[in-house]
Amino acid sequence: GRHPMTPSKLTTTIELREHLRNTADPRARIGLTNGCFDVLHPGHIWALQQASRRCNPLIVCLNSNWSILQLKGPGRPIHGQNARAYQLSALQCVDHVVIFNALDCHQEILILRPDIYFKSEEYEDHQNPDEALALKEVGATIHWTPRLPGYSTTACLRRPGERVPPNPPSLEDTRPDSLGDHSPPSTPDALAIAEAAMSVCQL
Repeated sequence: GRHPMTPSKLTTTIELREHLRNTADPRARIGLTNGCFDVLHPGHIWALQQASRRCNPLIVCLNSNWSILQLKGPGRPIHGQNARAYQLSALQCVDHVVIFNALDCHQEILILRPDIYFKSEEYEDHQNPDEALALKEVGATIHWTPRLPGYSTTACLRRPGERVPPNPPSLEDTRPDSLGDHSPPSTPDALAIAEAAMSVCQL
């Protein structure tokens, strides 16, 4: 039978391309984003929700375990690729999840041909050149998504005992006019929780 943590929206690039062809809607605006989503936090969810409002469907290309190891180094990922795909599949704002086993997702861009590509604004000045060429080839618009202040994977993995600035922003304070300077959230036990999760989530 199916594993209880089988990601419901996980598919392959080729299967998804055929699905999109067979369900072609002239009003559809295919959106695509990519990332590790190793420790899913409110900043990730907020960005995905913002993206989903500008497209239909929203595809998330997820870095494989091997890909994250190459990009982030030893000790990563915290959560295995199936666990990460399972989390993303649970989000209403995500329509499809594809795992890619490379350092970037330019091949997925060429195959899936999105109309709009979402990426965090922190990468605007150093965009991956292969992804940039692929996006230009398929004619995709790039939308640089603002970060939700105070939330990052780095903050989530802050080691116990490190100085943690107080007073993180609340989710109630995320109106466009309130996204000013905020301190990272206090998560002193996040690493211990993540390490415990590794034993059951490295699928």
